[in-house]
Amino acid sequence: MQHCRESLGLGKHAVKLAAKLTSDQIYDIQETLRLANRVSKGFQNANTSISKLAKARMEKLGINELNIRSYSRPRRVGTDTACLALPDAELDDIWFEHSLSLARINEGAFFLLSIGADGINSLVLRILDMDELMLEPSEYKRVVEVSPVFRIEVLSGKLFFGAPENITAGVSIPASNGIYHGTIASLRSGANLKYIATLVQSSKPVEKLYQLPQFQEF
Repeated sequence: MQHCRESLGLGKHAVKLAAKLTSDQIYDIQETLRLANRVSKGFQNANTSISKLAKARMEKLGINELNIRSYSRPRRVGTDTACLALPDAELDDIWFEHSLSLARINEGAFFLLSIGADGINSLVLRILDMDELMLEPSEYKRVVEVSPVFRIEVLSGKLFFGAPENITAGVSIPASNGIYHGTIASLRSGANLKYIATLVQSSKPVEKLYQLPQFQEF
């Protein structure tokens, strides 16, 4: 735990000194923070440092804008289940049956994110034509939290992002069939939050450092 605290302190310090670091040094610190996140669930604040370092690294690499393959316009979507879902097809009723839903998530059939409360939020869905998961540089200053990297398999040629109880009321974009890695970031947006789901297509397995643990029912 002491090492985790030291890692979080390193992340905050690195954000302040990012201008003096190389892109490789920034990347190494990001990896250390991701590992700290995995070791301790109490380290959720490290996600903010990781996001800010990602912005600094973009600047070091001279990336001024994202290479976006497909995207949705923002849409305000309400949920009564305090969750958001990202599937490649309409969800059937298994999504709320814990054991069946968890098995499908672990297979990469869809992803569920608990957002802590019901309500209406703005949703955006993007697929990048890049190797790394990134936000627009101007968005990083509004990041509240970023989910761990997840894996999802697209078989229908389409992706949805919205409330699991009414997924078609959310946003959707065309997507080539295959394996994707993704994250969902929450950003401050007035009195509410904006949730941006970002994905990149990859045939590689999610690296151990990023791989979500197998979800289990308790």
